[in-house]
Formats: sequence, structure tokens, C-alpha cells
Amino acid sequence: YGQIIYNKAPVMMVKLVESMGKEAFREGIQEYLKTYAYANATWDDLIQILDSKTEQDLAAFSDVWVNQKGMPIIKFEISDKQLTIHQQDPYQRGLNWPQKFNITLCGTRDTTIEASLTDSLCRITLPFTPTRILPNTDGRGYGLFVPDNNSLHWLLEHWQEIDNETTRQAVLMMMHENYQAKGIPNTAWMNALLNGIHCEKNPLIASTLTNYLSSPLQEISSAERDKIENELYKLSHSHPIPSCRIQLLRLLITEAASPTMIQCLYSLWETERVQQLNERDYTTLAYELALRIPEQGKEILQTQRQRIHNPDRLRQFDFISRAMTADTLKLDSLFRSLLQAENRRIEPWA
Repeated sequence: YGQIIYNKAPVMMVKLVESMGKEAFREGIQEYLKTYAYANATWDDLIQILDSKTEQDLAAFSDVWVNQKGMPIIKFEISDKQLTIHQQDPYQRGLNWPQKFNITLCGTRDTTIEASLTDSLCRITLPFTPTRILPNTDGRGYGLFVPDNNSLHWLLEHWQEIDNETTRQAVLMMMHENYQAKGIPNTAWMNALLNGIHCEKNPLIASTLTNYLSSPLQEISSAERDKIENELYKLSHSHPIPSCRIQLLRLLITEAASPTMIQCLYSLWETERVQQLNERDYTTLAYELALRIPEQGKEILQTQRQRIHNPDRLRQFDFISRAMTADTLKLDSLFRSLLQAENRRIEPWA
């Protein structure tokens, strides 16, 4: 059953149960297990059995959710007391992804409603005219959720003020996907992340925030980068979540580019004063410093090699550290040698 159980996305399986109902799904799975006990079966065999337990067209559901590529683009418009939801197929095939998710309507009072998408267009009459909407606040939905401009602007400024942790994580992920789709400017996204990381108390959300910082950090100007890297370095010492402090430091180890921060990291590496960093962290930092301070690269690598006592990690270091040089002739020779399969036998090292 591995091809069915392990190679299907959990979100699709949740939507399948949502579409046909828990009891019908349970009956179908029981029949499937009895029918194909000690035998091979395909995904289509399972869908055929499940399809007989419901009035829903599961063959069409499976084709869209399993066989076809891409995910829907879901846009929202507010007009008086009506919410219009457009579901678009990014490849213009006319596909629709049937699904349900929650939407929070914000105004004098906040109300959460459930949207049920069965077609490319869905209109919902609202109990009041909201000032903004927060799509997919329960995280059940699948797709690129694009809020109206007013709602997106509010989220970028105030998302960290949302009390519900599931909603806070869901809207953070939604904004990240909009940033990746070029729907949010780099500076606005960086500011939203920084506003959040300063006050976030949930370790999971703080971890997500730190992961998201990498991309916009690479796109900002040199002058702005110096300021932000310094801010992140201070947070790596003062943030109330210990795991977040280490994660921020590891982010700077791989992403720092300003001369001030590189010298700061060099001092940290030289003294090994952060006990929470392990040998692998300091080795990674040595690689980065050797590239960023090429005139000291050889000395840095020699010092780090003397700190490594595990023979397997020493072999790994000797393999990888050859690439930590500014000598283009040596690099060309090294990478030509990797064209030979025997020279890249340990693939993670290569």
C-alpha cells in the first residue's frame, strides 16, 4: 500500500474525506482492505471503491487533486455585504479544486464563516460589510490565497496582533506565498517579518518566521542589510525563545554579507563562545568565513580542521573544504574532477 499511503499529499486526503464524509470514507477503506488483502492495488482501485460510497464524483476529484499539476489561485472581492471568491486555474485548463476553508470577517465584530468552493465563482452574502477579510484562517485551504488590497495591507502591518495561533500561522504562510508570487514588495515583507519576530512567543511560528527571513534578506540594499543583520544579531542574544535565538544565529551564519557582521561572526567563531552552537555549526561558519574573508581562508580552515576529532567528519571536512577558495583555477580543477562518478561517491558531500 506504500504507493497509495505514502505518495499522496495529506491535504488531498483531508479534502477527499471532507468531500465524501467520514463514515462513507471509513466504509470504503474497510471494503478496500478486505478486497485487496495480501494483493496489489492502485490508487484508481481505491477511488473506484470510494466512488461507490458517495454521490460525489470522486473520479473527477482524483483527476484534479492527484493527476493534474499546479494549485488554484483564489482571489477575494468585497462589495457591500457580498463576498465574491474567484478560483483560477494557473494553466487555463478550466480546472476547479473543490474544497472548504474558513474566512474571518473583520469589522465592529469579528465573525468566521465557512466557504465551500465547488466552481470557479462563489458568492457569499455576509451578515455585515467587513472592513477586511482574512482568508483561510483555519489553514484548511489549498492554493494561493490573494486577499483584496485593503486586507493585505492590514495584514502586512498588523498580522502579529492576531491572537489565535493557528490563524497567525495560516496568514503568515499565506503572505509568504504571495511574496513568492511577487504580490508583496520585498521591503514590505521584510518589515512584516521583523515586526513579527520581535514579539512572537510561539516556537513553531517563530521558526517559520526565521526560515522566511532568508529570501528578502538577500534582496535588500547593502546599507539596509547592515542595519537588519545587526538587528537580527541582537535578537539572537535576546529573543525569549531559546530555539529561535539559535535559529537566528544559524541564519546569519549562512546569509550575513555586511562587513560588520562578518567580522562579528569571525570573532564568534574564533572564540567559540556560543555554547549552543555545535561542531557542525562552527564548521559551517568556517566554510562561510573562508569564502567571505579569502585572505584569511587558509588559516581559518586549518584552525577548524584541528578542532574536528571525529574521523568521519574529518573526511567530510577535507572533501568539502577544497571548494572554499577564491582560486578559480583550483575550483575549475576540483569541479572537473567531480565529473567522474568515483569522485562524488558520497553524494551529500559532493
